[in-house]
Amino acid sequence: MAGGEESRLFQGRPSSDHSDERSVEEEDALLTGQKQERPSSWAKWREIGLFAWAVIATALVILFAVLYQHQQQQQPSTPPGGTGEGKDGRPMTGKRNLIFMVSDGMGPTSLSLTRSFRQAQTGLPIDDVLVLDHHLIGTSRTRSTSSLITDSAAGATAFSCGKKSYNGAISVLPNGEPCGTVLEAAKRAGYMTGLVVTTRITDATPACFAAHVNQREEEDSIAEQE
Repeated sequence: MAGGEESRLFQGRPSSDHSDERSVEEEDALLTGQKQERPSSWAKWREIGLFAWAVIATALVILFAVLYQHQQQQQPSTPPGGTGEGKDGRPMTGKRNLIFMVSDGMGPTSLSLTRSFRQAQTGLPIDDVLVLDHHLIGTSRTRSTSSLITDSAAGATAFSCGKKSYNGAISVLPNGEPCGTVLEAAKRAGYMTGLVVTTRITDATPACFAAHVNQREEEDSIAEQE
């Protein structure tokens, strides 16, 4: 057969980039005797649908998790095994956590010295303030009842009890009567409480929140109460 006649015989046959793959499939079908089925458009759309459903389900799970977490944050804290009520039977409301941080020995003079030293060292204007100044909302007077110079015990007693007392007093009034502390009040209300220190746990400042003794030197008695 001439070359021109061969070209006319295959002229009407459509070409395909996958003709080799189809030839292999046809050969396999002839050898095995099984009909080779081509994937239908329905299978393709089914895969797309499953993928879309997986994406939507994942987004819904994340959304519900965020909403649940937000709802838990809005609810008052509940003590482990409790009902969210204090010992007086009233429901606990308000903030879930409170951190009371005490910088022992710091006062207005400490901040004033820090402010002036920073301005002089770095050439800042005289009206420049500290970062802490932007968070200052008030002050409290914690002076001792027995001296113009207040020690840590009297100052911490004023912090913890809201009452002024003599130097050396650990959460007791000038007449020796114990005064309730904010830490004890929080525990009585059902909150979990704790003390974190950078000194001895029996030192005057932390002791005033969890113990009651007449003199700060009674650290053995303080330790027993803490």
